Amino acid sequence: MSATTSPHGTRRTRPLAGRARATTPWLGLLAAGYVVLGDAAAGIDLGFCSLNGGFTAIIALAMGITLFRLARITRDRWRYSGGGPGPDAGTGTRTGPGPSLRAAAAWPGTAHLLFLAWALLALPRGGPPQIAVQQLSVYLIFIASVILAAWGPARPDPEQLLRWMAGAAWAVAAIYAVTLLIAGLNANLIYSARGFALISVVLLPVSLARAGRGRGTVRNVQPYVLLTLVVLSLSRTALAVLAVQLIAWWLSGQRGRGVLLRAAGALTAAAGVGYLLLFRFGPLHDRFFVGDLHRIPGSTPQAGAADGSWLTRLPSINLQGRSHLWATLWDSGREHLWAGQGLGTA
Repeated sequence: MSATTSPHGTRRTRPLAGRARATTPWLGLLAAGYVVLGDAAAGIDLGFCSLNGGFTAIIALAMGITLFRLARITRDRWRYSGGGPGPDAGTGTRTGPGPSLRAAAAWPGTAHLLFLAWALLALPRGGPPQIAVQQLSVYLIFIASVILAAWGPARPDPEQLLRWMAGAAWAVAAIYAVTLLIAGLNANLIYSARGFALISVVLLPVSLARAGRGRGTVRNVQPYVLLTLVVLSLSRTALAVLAVQLIAWWLSGQRGRGVLLRAAGALTAAAGVGYLLLFRFGPLHDRFFVGDLHRIPGSTPQAGAADGSWLTRLPSINLQGRSHLWATLWDSGREHLWAGQGLGTA
């Protein structure tokens, strides 16, 4: 980090000059805390919105203010780089422009920025205002995180961030394990089953990054604890995603002779475990094949049709009402194809 001496003899650090330092890693702490909070705050009503909606708006406001300050700092660096006269500079001569905001940090993709601009235009149209504000806050947080996570003073040490998130994973796993003991499979007590499963999809890569040969028993156990709890949550999509992540992680670490044979063995074992879970574990089987059943496109309702195609032997899948939701969403979109019906209708 470079510094300049002011006329009063105090040294002030230039936040964007030289190597960034993790002085206030609030983004990492915020991420770990929000992971532990999960969707529990969604069930707490504040009257105007849920507690989760309030937190989302507050975090978006804090990130927006931080981005504004960052833009001012980069503007001053552009005007007074090299120690020229300015609010944070000494008595030097101007040598040229400093880094812009775009050069000082990672920059979101153009598509993300266009999407945010379109959402701003859609804000006044239709829907409850609190839902519109929460949706807009989520979009702003997503874009602001890209910039702020790469900016020095708000960036934690990567290993430290992994430790925080791994600790959050243990906290989330412990909370949901207790709810399973109290409420049984597919528990929806503190966390919803789906909310816990989706958090686990984000946390598993963190666990896998810290696991491996010689990394310690606790680190190596955590990914399988998360996978087991997701199985007990009966979340189908999250279970499939976690299984793919684990298999890909294991395969990526294989080297040397016999790697293809080991990979084939691992995939066969994974398929066997998946089959047993799907067709021998009653609650998970019912989640897939009992209830709102819909036939997979390309298959036929009759098992063992004349052509013998494997698609004809697949049972119908329980979509749990999703097919009705998709149809409603499609019809709604066709009514206002280009402009939408307002951000609050999301």
